[in-house]
Amino acid sequence: MRSQIPEREVQSDPIFSETPGRGEDVVLVHGWAMHGGFWREFAQGLARGYRVTCLDLPGHGRSAPIDDYAPERIAAALVRSAPQTAHWIGWSLGATLVLTLCGLFPERVKTIVLIAGNPKFASAPDWLHALRPEALDQFNRNLLDDFKPALLRFLKVQTLGLESSRETYRTLKSRLNECDAPHPDALRAGIGILKATDHRERLRTLDKPVLVLLGAQDSLVPVGVSESILRLKPSVDLRIIQNAGHIPFITHRDQCLAEVLGFLSRHRAGSNA
Repeated sequence: MRSQIPEREVQSDPIFSETPGRGEDVVLVHGWAMHGGFWREFAQGLARGYRVTCLDLPGHGRSAPIDDYAPERIAAALVRSAPQTAHWIGWSLGATLVLTLCGLFPERVKTIVLIAGNPKFASAPDWLHALRPEALDQFNRNLLDDFKPALLRFLKVQTLGLESSRETYRTLKSRLNECDAPHPDALRAGIGILKATDHRERLRTLDKPVLVLLGAQDSLVPVGVSESILRLKPSVDLRIIQNAGHIPFITHRDQCLAEVLGFLSRHRAGSNA
């Protein structure tokens, strides 16, 4: 018997946001099936020196669904809910969408930070360090067959190999349960975006400063992709967080904060870096 996925009314462009702090603007975009609350402690750390906007993707968290989940439409919705110009930080699916947004609205972007992101999430003969397309298809089938257990299994995948895996899983599960379940169309669309999007050329030609943070134990974005990213764009500021998985900003928050704050400081208004 299939689990029932709660339906929510589709609205035109209702992006929920929270904005702590003061200073230059930083925007945080979360990953697949999550919501902006997953950034909470990380955002508080950034908010000591920046104004931080945490956005819920359409159909996630406290943002209502939209009628078209094409990545360009999602990017446009995010931009309409964001400051005029900002440093953009994306995690996982959020990293893919930030790259989409940067290509469409470059004037709105100062710098980008990609956390556990991959310019091409689905593997190919010329891009081996990524998820197999069949694995993404299985995610979709799991959603259709048994919705809630599928999301919980996804949380477990993000804790694989971590020393504090049980505690981290409990934290993620509690955070997930703070909001209503994501809209099914948003979930399916997110997997489709990850499977179909190839931002390698966009990243290669990007004229914005880029920081990439990867977890050495990430089971969704293999750390081996670091070499491919650097060959693609040698100017990328790439850092590997040892012993971290797919959620380094939670499990290794202080180290991630230090890397991100250092990067932002080098590229903030008036900096000579």
